[in-house]
Amino acid sequence: MNKEQLVCYLHEVGYLKLLKRSGWWRLGVKDPETVAEHCFRAAIIGYILATLDGVDAYKTATMCLFHDVAETRISDLPWVARRYLHDVKEAEETALCEQTDQLPEPLSRNILDLMREYRQQTSQEAQLAREADLLECLLQAREYYSQGYSKGMEWAKICRDGLQSETARNLADLCLEGDPGEWFQDLQDNPHKGSF
Repeated sequence: MNKEQLVCYLHEVGYLKLLKRSGWWRLGVKDPETVAEHCFRAAIIGYILATLDGVDAYKTATMCLFHDVAETRISDLPWVARRYLHDVKEAEETALCEQTDQLPEPLSRNILDLMREYRQQTSQEAQLAREADLLECLLQAREYYSQGYSKGMEWAKICRDGLQSETARNLADLCLEGDPGEWFQDLQDNPHKGSF
């Protein structure tokens, strides 16, 4: 195993903490979330959706963690840009293969297999990982709307329309109705709840 190449991969993945999700600029968001922030919450959502649907939550969450790693090399392309590029999927696959070539064989193979399953949507876990990706966008759009970005709610509803599973649609409906700051308001209203 080439440990230097593994370290390079880890630094490359760290770039996702700096890479902004470019689609939010179209809404006027001046400082949008990063790809890493998106993947983090998508993984938690994927874990929850898979657990609720009784499938492999770890596999689903792992797919969510890796689903945008190729963006370190091809960038975060908003859907408008993807419309004009002929084969973004092939570019993502090429980037992913180059990235994982520097990893030890079992690790490389596991990541490639998971990402191909995710892209081809060949399992319920892969489908729920895609739902988690959309649901995370919906939540972020809803949060941007509550911060004054008027088109955020339109974007959230577009994400909702893309959801296929009943579990994800039901959760999305609750997210659209709820106030993103409600979790904190409840803590302020009940500061001693649950304390000894």
